[in-house]
Amino acid sequence: MPALNDDALAYLQYTSGSTGLPKGAMISHGNVLDNLGLIYQTCQYTTKDIGICWLPLYHDLGLVGAVIQPVYAGGPAVIMSPVDFILKPLRWLQAISRYRGTTSGGPNFAYDLCIRKITPAQIAELDLSSWAIAVNGAEPILADTLNRFAKTFAPAGFNPQAFCPAYGMAETTVMVTMSGRMAPPVIQTVQRTALEQNRIEPVPIESAESRTIVGCGQMVADHPIAIVNPDTLKRCKANEVGEIWVAGDSVAKGYWNRKEQTEQTFQAYIDGSAEEPIEETTEKPTEGPFLRTGDLGFVQNQELFITGRLKDVIILWGNNHYPHFLEATVEASHPALRPGGVAAFGIEVKGEERLAIVQEIESKYLKQLNPEEIIGAIRLQLGMQHMLEPHAIALLRPGSTPKTPTGKTQRRACKAKYLAGELNIIAQWQHEDIAEGILLNPDMMSAEP
Repeated sequence: MPALNDDALAYLQYTSGSTGLPKGAMISHGNVLDNLGLIYQTCQYTTKDIGICWLPLYHDLGLVGAVIQPVYAGGPAVIMSPVDFILKPLRWLQAISRYRGTTSGGPNFAYDLCIRKITPAQIAELDLSSWAIAVNGAEPILADTLNRFAKTFAPAGFNPQAFCPAYGMAETTVMVTMSGRMAPPVIQTVQRTALEQNRIEPVPIESAESRTIVGCGQMVADHPIAIVNPDTLKRCKANEVGEIWVAGDSVAKGYWNRKEQTEQTFQAYIDGSAEEPIEETTEKPTEGPFLRTGDLGFVQNQELFITGRLKDVIILWGNNHYPHFLEATVEASHPALRPGGVAAFGIEVKGEERLAIVQEIESKYLKQLNPEEIIGAIRLQLGMQHMLEPHAIALLRPGSTPKTPTGKTQRRACKAKYLAGELNIIAQWQHEDIAEGILLNPDMMSAEP
């Protein structure tokens, strides 16, 4: 047997940044044991707990939750194929019912899929009364989904207090924070306009300006969390949104053979002390090093809330989609599309993130443009290569997308202009929202650049 200690490398958990190739987070044996202990204590595991998992085992939540945690806790686990769940979501809940599962979960989309695909007659045959830890993580958690799932599956004995919102990532082994066992989710309603300006202002839920955010669990003393201004690197005030920085023994040692990226991501230091502490903890968080998560959020009453991402990653159906890969697919899907004139970004539609594409047209194709053919080609290639259906596609005049001085597309500026209606759109399509399909702007269809 090899000589092992806490610092010995256990495995590489691959992840991807918003603008780079996959990176291997170096997870040590000490990282794994520390994170297992955190999950064990938070969930109050016993040997009588039975895990049910459909997540892929190369995913950190699947690997740790379905394989390593049951070994650590001493209880059994039932594992099924992700494909079986996607093809028929009922199978997941049938497994919980059949094997009397106590702990299981997945991204928010999994619960939404069950709501939409499982019939009342099928629900009548389920018994979900044993389900005590219903983990929800890996993508934004929607309060509406929690409420609808609880109402839909109440006849099957599902207890809404079983919901266990969580936050984590590959770089922290898997878990950062997690709600306690049978503790009701913490819901915060804030003003939408203030939130867009990185401020937290509570408002009544009935307010037209309200936005509901689900808490992702309580901070713990030996896993410090700092909310930091990503530009000044100073701690944020209690009512401010900032980047989430994490420390503790669950944080990986860095990226495999990526020295520069390791320094940028894992070795962050806060510039000075806080003008106003975010929360009082039993141990004062160190000033560094911290892991920069790239996620935005705030802390109230020791509860962590996630509000958005600094990264350009688009999360759809629990999967991270990186814009540069989507953009490469789009611009190659039809000869009329101008290379380098494309932007892919996520937009909020009815409380969920959806994919929007804007793409410039080559000047020589403007006079004889066939929008239906072009948009059809984009949809086809996104479906074939990424298994995605976009919510909106807009075709633009040449030179419409905002660029950096070096010629790179500014996705955030492009998204802002799109939402404000400030892009030079020739034709556009939106999923299910426009009865006639393609909307044209004849004024923009000319050969003039």
